[in-house]
Amino acid sequence: MAKGKGWQWFLWSLLLWPMVAWGEYFEITDYGVRALLSSNGMLTMEETITVLFYEPRHGIYRTIPTRLKGDTFDHRFRIDRVWVKDFDFTSSFEGSLLKIRIGSPSRYVEGTQVYHLSYRVQNPILIFSNEQKIPWQAFYWNLIGTDWEVPIRRASFEVVLEKAWQKPEFTVFVGSYGSTNDSRVEAWYDEVTRTLKGHLIGELAPGEGMTIVASFPFGFWPVRDGRTFWQKYGYIISWMVAILYTVGLFLLWMRFGKDKPFVRMVHFYPPADLHPAEAGMLIDNSIDQRDVIATIFKWATEGYITIEETRGTFGIGKDFVFHKKKPLENPKDYERVLWAGLFVKGGTHTSFRSLAKVFVPSDFGLEERESVKLSSLKEEFYTAFELAKEEISDSVKDKSLYKPYSRELGWLCLFLGILWIAAGFPFGFATESWYFLPIALLLSVVSFFFGAIMPARTEIGQKYYEQLVGFREFIRRADWPRLERILKDDPLYFDKTLPYAIIFGLEKQWTKKFSPVLTTAPAWYVGTGHFSPLYLSSAIHSSIQSMGVVMTSSPSSSSSGGGGFSGGGGGGGGGGSW
Repeated sequence: MAKGKGWQWFLWSLLLWPMVAWGEYFEITDYGVRALLSSNGMLTMEETITVLFYEPRHGIYRTIPTRLKGDTFDHRFRIDRVWVKDFDFTSSFEGSLLKIRIGSPSRYVEGTQVYHLSYRVQNPILIFSNEQKIPWQAFYWNLIGTDWEVPIRRASFEVVLEKAWQKPEFTVFVGSYGSTNDSRVEAWYDEVTRTLKGHLIGELAPGEGMTIVASFPFGFWPVRDGRTFWQKYGYIISWMVAILYTVGLFLLWMRFGKDKPFVRMVHFYPPADLHPAEAGMLIDNSIDQRDVIATIFKWATEGYITIEETRGTFGIGKDFVFHKKKPLENPKDYERVLWAGLFVKGGTHTSFRSLAKVFVPSDFGLEERESVKLSSLKEEFYTAFELAKEEISDSVKDKSLYKPYSRELGWLCLFLGILWIAAGFPFGFATESWYFLPIALLLSVVSFFFGAIMPARTEIGQKYYEQLVGFREFIRRADWPRLERILKDDPLYFDKTLPYAIIFGLEKQWTKKFSPVLTTAPAWYVGTGHFSPLYLSSAIHSSIQSMGVVMTSSPSSSSSGGGGFSGGGGGGGGGGSW
């Protein structure tokens, strides 16, 4: 390489070296800070930052923290009146960080640039206590923050006090965050001008800063309460809202949702004109898996289908096959939906719901199958399952079993319960009102509770409910002699009542009570093992669990994606170029 070329490469390497070392395109040749602590406790900051750019850039940005969080305190500074001389600028808050972007997107600058910026800080004074628990005030401020990633060649500061300071006590720390080195700065207090002055000895490396700690007697500076509205009053307001909200729901329940008390009496039969799915909703004011599945067992016990237990894939586990025996007679709308979901190919499409009352598969070019495996309904049957729940709700409504508005109020309570979690938790985190999290959770539980008990039954609904409660008690307490007498008059008693036992969750207990007569499997159930009453009760319970898992499964959706130290005070921050 020619000698002249070598010198050129050497000079270019010297020029590029700062960019490689610091990851930035400039350095700060001088950083001057002037602060005014007014007698009203306000702090006015003026910064003069002289920058040497190594290549054209739009300008610099300055970041200033507005929050100082310690082990025993959480202090916030309100910064306003941001201004930059002779340059375009924008200011915005990113969380608790104020970002001032200086320069124009349509203009580049290079070489030496001098930036004069100012801003006002409210509530800059901190309060501490010594070992004797005596409080004192401190101006603990990062004159130059530790977040600059470029060297600062020279630095100086002036802090003017509007009030006379009789016993000056202050220290200036220099270095990286946590440094207690006070030997790298020369600082003094001018009593005539009431000014703290100082300048840096040497330079600041990237990541180093300058912090002042000045001590004052307690009460020397007026200190404003820097807490937000929610930090001041949120706790009391939240509990007042919680109490009023709970009382309000209680009054609504008393007015619209309270059922008449009644004396519980044992009943041997469920209501004759109330289907199991409808009874399942009435007993607990909700429609769940068992209420829908009970309809399938109703079909089986009435001879419309048979349920066959088979081995699962590769002989592992169990599967169940539904065999169609005859068409439904006078089905309810929700029964049509469930039947189509089981036996009609493509019958789970939502378009058939509005035609449930007149649904004929052949009219739509659909074919009914004679048998269907439960496992084949996975991630397919859930549409019919959900639609059937809506139809059950409509069927109960048509029977006028609930008082007007009571069910709607119950749904409103459930919605509010979800809302307290969905909106309350983000609100608590956003405002850092941590006390609001357990309150929101408590109000959510209260909402769900009143949502469950809010629906009030009409006179006929109450009559059905009392009979269902009485029949549930009979299932729990019935003994074989009583059941034997009932079976003499009604040999199909077990088949008729099993679907209702299912909605109560008592199918195993109910089946075992009939063990003296269940010596062979019912005509509607085909098993794989040696038959016994215990086997049948276990098989029925197992099939209900399997149906609940498979019939409600939907396709999963994928988702994409006295002391101190340097840098420990308020303000400071850093910046960069853009």
